[in-house]
Amino acid sequence: MNLWVLLPDEPIPDDRAYLIGYLQTVFDRITVSFLDRKAVAIPNPEPRPDLILNLLSAKRRETLEAIDAVAGRLGIPVSPPGDKAWRSEDKRSYIDDFPEAIPPTRIARNRVELADAFTEFGGDIVVKDPLNHAGDGVERVADASDLDLGEALLERDIGGLGEVIVQPYLSGFTVGDKRILLQRKANGGYKIIGHYLRVPPAGGWKSNIKSGGRILPADLTEAEAEFAQQVAGKAGLDNLSLDIGTHEGTIYLIETNMNYGGLVDVDLGNGSAFVHDCGAFLVHLAMTGHRE
Repeated sequence: MNLWVLLPDEPIPDDRAYLIGYLQTVFDRITVSFLDRKAVAIPNPEPRPDLILNLLSAKRRETLEAIDAVAGRLGIPVSPPGDKAWRSEDKRSYIDDFPEAIPPTRIARNRVELADAFTEFGGDIVVKDPLNHAGDGVERVADASDLDLGEALLERDIGGLGEVIVQPYLSGFTVGDKRILLQRKANGGYKIIGHYLRVPPAGGWKSNIKSGGRILPADLTEAEAEFAQQVAGKAGLDNLSLDIGTHEGTIYLIETNMNYGGLVDVDLGNGSAFVHDCGAFLVHLAMTGHRE
């Protein structure tokens, strides 16, 4: 079995090196290509691989489509599948993909629509750029005079989408949210391979590490585990993390991410068991071309 790994054209971080090092023990051959994260010209691999592993974490739909196009010409699968990866990147898709799992959500294209959502959601909202990451491009608007913050996100427009996501501010999230990591299994379904609590800094409301949040150990309730399994199945990624928060007894999805790095973060204390699961699934996918 031959594996083709796509990596960004930059130094390989330890988590990617660790994963690739393990995969070298379960694949006959691994070819690594370093590409610009926004590449749209994907080279033809030599020799022909049986599977493409995309570790670019591409932020452009065109890049993911170009990778899928190469896979289509070769008749081989891609992990993660490009269409599912993009739907994870563009959080507007959650409205269609997870309508019962996310908080009430509106799309705003101008200040008038921002103001309408502000009123509808009780005068306290969170405005998000659909392509935000690590808490960047996310603002709370707790007063009508602060609508400029939301309008500024529209003007900044990370991905040139011309739209922002608006949701009510949920105070329950300030006690922290949980990150849950899952790996698709070769026999169907997903295995939860790790989870932890992310707590906002004192006086803050964002729990992202970049925003000053802290990671703490935490139990996962049966309801949270079931919720995570259902979301993972709909997301369709092979390896993912998802963030969930609870407000007034209801569990909500905050976001999903394709997350092979997260796999490694929780693996080292578990005898490499989780990376073994990942390798087993990728070999299954390369051999059969099917995810189940």
